[in-house]
Amino acid sequence: MSPLLTRLSIFAYLLNTTTPLSGISACSFGKATTRLSNHAPSDTPDHFVVGIPNGSATSEPKPGEGCRNPMADPRDGTRLQLIRSAEGQGDYEVPPGRYGVSEDELLRLECSTGRVVGIVKR
Repeated sequence: MSPLLTRLSIFAYLLNTTTPLSGISACSFGKATTRLSNHAPSDTPDHFVVGIPNGSATSEPKPGEGCRNPMADPRDGTRLQLIRSAEGQGDYEVPPGRYGVSEDELLRLECSTGRVVGIVKR
């Protein structure tokens, strides 16, 4: 195997590990360093919608648009702020006490649909 392929293989292995890598930001690898929590979200809508920054208008999420910011609860307008994203999923900060998400957790959404995937560590 060539040296380049060896390096790429090692890098691919590191990306797929569930152990955070020392000195590397979690944002750099998104889902590679965060696993779903053991508890499920509560009182979430069927799906979240795309919010318009500094406005109250919303639109439906669309495939191919990536993870949008902010997302909003269509029932009451609660705003979620995007913290990180990878592979079509976004981890969003929610207001304190909402959706069963604690202070050290984020709500993971499927970006193309706005559907909830689960809860992850911050």
